Amino acid sequence: MLQHLITLTWNKKRKHALLVTEMLICFLVLFAVFTLLTGLYRNYRKPLGMEPDNLWSVYLPVHYPAPPADTLQTQQQLIRNSLLAVPGVQMVSFSSWNLPFYDIAVQNAVTYNGRKITAVNWYIADEHFGPVLGITMAEGRYYAPQDKTAAIKPLVITQALSKALFGDSAAVGKRVNAWGNCQIIGVTNDVKFQGDYRKPGYAVLQNADTSELSQLARLVVKVAPGSGYALEGKVYKILANDLKLDGIVIERMPELRKVINSNSFIPAVITCIVSVFLVGNVLLGLLGVLWYTISQRKGELALRRAVGATAKNIAAQLVTESLLLVSLALVPGVIIAVQFPLLHVFDVESVVYYMGLLLATAMLVVLVLLCALYPGRQAAAILPAVALHEE
Repeated sequence: MLQHLITLTWNKKRKHALLVTEMLICFLVLFAVFTLLTGLYRNYRKPLGMEPDNLWSVYLPVHYPAPPADTLQTQQQLIRNSLLAVPGVQMVSFSSWNLPFYDIAVQNAVTYNGRKITAVNWYIADEHFGPVLGITMAEGRYYAPQDKTAAIKPLVITQALSKALFGDSAAVGKRVNAWGNCQIIGVTNDVKFQGDYRKPGYAVLQNADTSELSQLARLVVKVAPGSGYALEGKVYKILANDLKLDGIVIERMPELRKVINSNSFIPAVITCIVSVFLVGNVLLGLLGVLWYTISQRKGELALRRAVGATAKNIAAQLVTESLLLVSLALVPGVIIAVQFPLLHVFDVESVVYYMGLLLATAMLVVLVLLCALYPGRQAAAILPAVALHEE
């Protein structure tokens, strides 16, 4: 019986070509949606790698040309001491523009034994940056004041970059080429600098030397839990009034985290809404085709009932035909979808693509089954005598 239905469906492939094409497009859209959602979910499940709840970001004015290094060093030390004297301010760090949860990227390449890793996020800051953010070490240590005078420039990298460069071997002590000869002194646990829904990626935390002090245009201030606008006012007053710094902007990292998470998730929401309309139209088309098929095949179905087919047999035939129809769309759809993990398109993990493929296949089959159930019941309710009399 199944072989007969396969032959019947194959012989009608031209008749259903448009519907099969719509199902193929529907499958590819579902594959894209589930791949996107799976990637976002897997990224969300990973630990953030830092503690931003009580952190403030402070924008500092930048003057061109930059003052001499000793002047900048004195000014930054004055700012640090003034803020640490305020009750409620626990730690202070100077950093470059690309703080966590900002859509600002500073990238460079890192090379080790001929292996070059590109698109490495670069964070230039002082030695307090890691402790202020609450970043933990997986290997080695973080920066200390004596690292500023080291003969070979020290670097701290993240676990993702360490694995890409050195595999499972230890990273501490190895030398890499990154804006010159550098030595790895520590490896941090992975940090999601770009929000909860983006993967940690490769990152380098560089300790700013005296020639890079002019790039430290941001302050990261760690405050006591529950600190509100009263403390913010005191910090602003010290920076703007006492230290005569203009253009001071204070932002809270939890709010920045919400904004960048929204920016990451909104495209997924829009894609889901568009896909719902597309899939809905395809399913309505399938439902209409099945309904029309029943009205056109009343004589055939009635004859099957007359020669001994039960109502369940008729319903099962309609459902099986629908599944065979969707298989004509799934075969080329799966072939297309499998190319993405094989070719490593968009630098997405293969498991994300395969999960998206399985979910899209299951969803399309379930939706087609739901569309075929009611027409199948209608076909099963056809009485042989009445249908043959109408014919």
